[in-house]
Amino acid sequence: MITAKKVIIKSKSFRSIKKLYQQAFPENEKLPIWILVLMSLRKCVDFYSFYDKNVFCGFTYLIHYKKMTFVLYLATDSSVRSKGYGAGILDWIEKAYQENSIVLNIETVSEKYDNFEQRLKRQKFYYNNGFQDTGYTLYDKKDIYDVLITKNSANFSEGEYKNLFRRFSFGFITINLVRKN
Repeated sequence: MITAKKVIIKSKSFRSIKKLYQQAFPENEKLPIWILVLMSLRKCVDFYSFYDKNVFCGFTYLIHYKKMTFVLYLATDSSVRSKGYGAGILDWIEKAYQENSIVLNIETVSEKYDNFEQRLKRQKFYYNNGFQDTGYTLYDKKDIYDVLITKNSANFSEGEYKNLFRRFSFGFITINLVRKN
């Protein structure tokens, strides 16, 4: 059974979190780690590390707005990957924020991308863990993401999603969200 702990710079696993963060996400998707830590002091943000007993399993970074919890980052340590910890973290998030729809973005799955297999595997992982497509696509510079949600996609609010980013970024992040045909 996994347990969650709030991340602070003095956390015993902070070095592990920082290393995993650097390895797990492409440069274009990363904010500086010090900004993440600083922003996690806000009430609308939760930054958690996860453990199985004393073994570091991974982390997640969550942003909340009204009845929506957005998973900005979720990563499991490569040494424990494929052992159910990613699903365990998602389950923990759903239980901890059971009143909210859980939303996240994944890279759009298409054979035109070099990492098609990786994208497809990630999509299957989230679909197997109760997520479904909202019917929206996020365009971010040159990257394209599908927006997924845990509960009925009819509950997805484009306005709340945009406001979540606006509130988190103090208005500096505006997103290009488009309804799929």
